Amino acid sequence: MNVDDPAPAPPVQTSIRQKKKKRKSDGRLQFLEVLLKGRTLPLIMAVLALAYIGIKGAEYRASSYYADVLPRQGEAEVLYQRGKPESVRRLESGGSEWVYAAPAVRVRFGPDGRVISTSCSNSGPQALTGCPPALGVAIGDDELQLAARLGTPPRTSLVNGVKVAEYPGPGLKYHLQRFRVQSVEVMRRADIPEYLKQFAVFALPA
Repeated sequence: MNVDDPAPAPPVQTSIRQKKKKRKSDGRLQFLEVLLKGRTLPLIMAVLALAYIGIKGAEYRASSYYADVLPRQGEAEVLYQRGKPESVRRLESGGSEWVYAAPAVRVRFGPDGRVISTSCSNSGPQALTGCPPALGVAIGDDELQLAARLGTPPRTSLVNGVKVAEYPGPGLKYHLQRFRVQSVEVMRRADIPEYLKQFAVFALPA
């Protein structure tokens, strides 16, 4: 073989095969990327949804703990958590009502000495900062804000110019005058179906 002779060209068939293999490899990678993206997005959405429901669920459950009192607690527990009341009133039902000032918190007990309800009312400037909100609804909020936050109340009543919007699921009552919340009352929750039904309304984004 002469040194001056040109080097032989690479086989054409080998080059074509390599290109085909590369195309197949690239196609598989693209297919896997699309497949992973298709699976990952629903998974991410599911995780975010579960996290959102968990946060809303914690807020919903925490609404029962109002003004340092829980429904069904005994008098000794309330005395420990809130201290001695300014006054005590006996109820016709056989229970009692403990009254605290600044802000005006009232704790009602049944005949068995267990908490039936806890309320905080707009009795002055202290109520705006002292009365804690219940499920994001605070003293001074208007009726539209209440409905936007919790939906249409399942039960309403009008007594002596006061509108009572009741949400039995979480055990909440809002007393309104002139379209604004004047007091918040936390009671014992309803049964599980009603509780979950109203949680769904609360958890759905407005």
